[in-house]
Amino acid sequence: GKARFVGVSLGPNDLGVDLIRMGVVDVFQQSISLVNVVATADLLPAAVKGNVGIVARGVMGAGFLTGCVSADTAFNADDRRSWQSVEQKRALSEKSQRLRRFAVQGRSLAQLAIQFVLGLEGVTTVIPGTTKWSHMAENIAVGDAPPLTDTEMAEIRAALA
Repeated sequence: GKARFVGVSLGPNDLGVDLIRMGVVDVFQQSISLVNVVATADLLPAAVKGNVGIVARGVMGAGFLTGCVSADTAFNADDRRSWQSVEQKRALSEKSQRLRRFAVQGRSLAQLAIQFVLGLEGVTTVIPGTTKWSHMAENIAVGDAPPLTDTEMAEIRAALA
C-alpha cells in the first residue's frame, strides 16, 4: 500500500517551511498557543500558501492557560514540563495573567486559548491536552463561548508583544 497523505510532528518551524517548499507533506502537528506564537511568523503563512494542514498542539501553554498552573507550580520529575526553569515558568505565568482580561463572561481562559489558535489563518484544528473530565467538557463547550472579535484578536496580539 501507498500512503495517500503524509503528516509530520514538527520541532523547528523552519523545517516545516522547507518541507512545504519540497511538497512532501500534507499536514503538520506543531506547538502553537497564546504563549507560543512563533509559528505564526513563517510556518502558518507557508502552510496556507502550500495548502498544508496545521494541527496545533500545546494550545494550553503547558497548562499555564488553564488557570491550574502558575510560576509556583512544581512538576514531578516524570512530567515533561519539569525542564522549565523558574524564569520560564514566571514568563509563562505573567503572559497568562496579561491575557486573563480577555476571559469574559461565558469564556474561560482555556476557551480563549482554543479560540485564539483556531482563529489563526492556517490552523486546521487543535489538540487541547487535558487531565480531567471537567476540563474536557470546558474545551468542548468552546463552541458555545462568545466568539473572539477582530478587536479582541488585535488587543490580544498587542498584549503578547
